[in-house]
Amino acid sequence: MRKICMGIFVCIMILPMFGCGQQLDRNKLYKIVFDTHLQEDEHTPDMDYISLFIQRDDVGRADFSPIEKSIQETYQKDTYSYTTAELHHSGSYGKENLNEEGIYLYITRVEEADNQVIVHSEKYYTVETLQSTGMKMTFVEKDDGWELIEKIVVWEGSP
Repeated sequence: MRKICMGIFVCIMILPMFGCGQQLDRNKLYKIVFDTHLQEDEHTPDMDYISLFIQRDDVGRADFSPIEKSIQETYQKDTYSYTTAELHHSGSYGKENLNEEGIYLYITRVEEADNQVIVHSEKYYTVETLQSTGMKMTFVEKDDGWELIEKIVVWEGSP
């Protein structure tokens, strides 16, 4: 009986480590999606802040904080992020100064098929004259990280 209890205890301690590595890899993928939207955007330098949303229940604050910090350091903008739980609790747009101009980036859906990960994302601005964009990005996982193999603008203006 004691050996069974020890076996269960060891499994409980080891299993999260495998999931943790997968989540870290997924976080790197999410960061690439956000960077892809921002790097190719001529309006990013003019914005005061960037808000990040990942609409997935498996992304918690501990996962999101490093992504938020990296985006903030890279683009030198006030950066805010919202987990799904935070959105359900307090709603979006509670952290930003709405008198400033900003970019809102959403990861709306993630699909896995044929050894690829397809990420659907959207970009919105607080400036009404700037067009929103919906994108679909396809990635494959390589030994050295994620490789973006296809990027398609699905819509511009409004979904």
